[in-house]
Amino acid sequence: MLKEMYSQEGIHCDTCTDAAALMEMIRQKEYSLLLTDLNMPGINGFELLELLRSSNVGNSPTIPVVVATASGSCNKGELLAKGFAGCLFKPFSISELM
Repeated sequence: MLKEMYSQEGIHCDTCTDAAALMEMIRQKEYSLLLTDLNMPGINGFELLELLRSSNVGNSPTIPVVVATASGSCNKGELLAKGFAGCLFKPFSISELM
């Protein structure tokens, strides 16, 4: 869904389904932004952010990470304080995504 939303705006994006695939993609290419869900199977957004920041793969320590969540219990200020560059609450519009 996000890939299609970005494509409609003329923006190319890559997608992956797990942390191992993400790290391999980062090894091969520098990224200017990473958008992730907060609650995922296998690894959550907090764990993914920690993995990126503690890794020396590509530009993983410095990639801005924006988190998307449907959780009403999340506080944007807390997410930003934990190191996320931004936060989107689902459902969100294309204008919010941009």
